[in-house]
Amino acid sequence: MLVILKLLSRNKRLQMYSLLYKKQVLLKNKISTTRVYLFRIRHLTPFHLKKTSFISEAVKNMKSVGALAPSSKYLVSKMLKQIDFSKKITILELGPGTGVVTKQILSKITLDSNLVCLELNEQFCAKLEGFKDKNLQVIQGSAEDVATLFKNKSFDYVVSGLPLAIFKKECVNEILEGCVASLKEEGKYIQFQYSLASRKTLQRYFSKVDVSLAAVNLPPAVVYNCSL
Repeated sequence: MLVILKLLSRNKRLQMYSLLYKKQVLLKNKISTTRVYLFRIRHLTPFHLKKTSFISEAVKNMKSVGALAPSSKYLVSKMLKQIDFSKKITILELGPGTGVVTKQILSKITLDSNLVCLELNEQFCAKLEGFKDKNLQVIQGSAEDVATLFKNKSFDYVVSGLPLAIFKKECVNEILEGCVASLKEEGKYIQFQYSLASRKTLQRYFSKVDVSLAAVNLPPAVVYNCSL
């Protein structure tokens, strides 16, 4: 009986030692990971900091930026699939941010085509102007002023990343009224959102609203392809 008790006691001790060892290993790994993370933060160069500009601006201006990460390549591809890049076109991009969509548009349009970017954020405007592309015009201003900034029937396409779902109703109406007025007869309005909340609103302004899901994007996004 004493032998059994000693064995049990020994086994318990071994289990306890094993558990303590595992906890020490886990703690060591956590400390190591934390040190690496802190090292990376301390040694961020200005180049790396530029990459985080979208997130910092999004946090400061959530209502105008509307996202905590730039659009994924998959989402951009889904949006631009609706555009015929084989001919001369004029595109208006609303809320281009750091220019993820802008770059792709510029890489696809013909030499005689034009892209106009309307961006409210001053830092984002500076970044867009840094592209130095002759087909690109950057205007700092609000999307609510589309109707006053541009003539009627100016654009073949309007591409928007504006967070309509969190804007006031009056603001959304003003933006969409301006977009409808600025589009040519067979023009298209392409909008991405993170919900279906804007569908009914868009249907009031456009005769046809097709919806597709960009599931690979994080978070998953909805692309609206709207025709007059």
